[in-house]
Amino acid sequence: MKTNKLLRRMAPIAHALMTGFQTDFTVYDAEFVCKTQAKQPFIWLVRELGTRLFPIQEPDNLRFALENIEIYARSYKNDFVLYYYDGHRLRPIVPATVRRMIQQDKERVRTDSPEQP
Repeated sequence: MKTNKLLRRMAPIAHALMTGFQTDFTVYDAEFVCKTQAKQPFIWLVRELGTRLFPIQEPDNLRFALENIEIYARSYKNDFVLYYYDGHRLRPIVPATVRRMIQQDKERVRTDSPEQP
């Protein structure tokens, strides 16, 4: 099952970094992965005191994720890791990758929208 495979991939990452708030992963992140059947893209932030999972189905969600990531970067001095799950594969990323994803969405929307007279 895809859901279990993804959670098995995420578990060692979470447990290697986290020293507290384990339920962020074991309850909340796991619930999201199961509920969406590991099909919905997300950005996953893992730090010593917990995780934060950002569903990014909509462009506004991507901007919200970046705002929060930048807050963590200032507050925790980049003492966290980020992962991007595209619905198939989990891979490490950096905040600049999220910025590029937002820019690509903006460009796609511009090219997809009909020309204004």
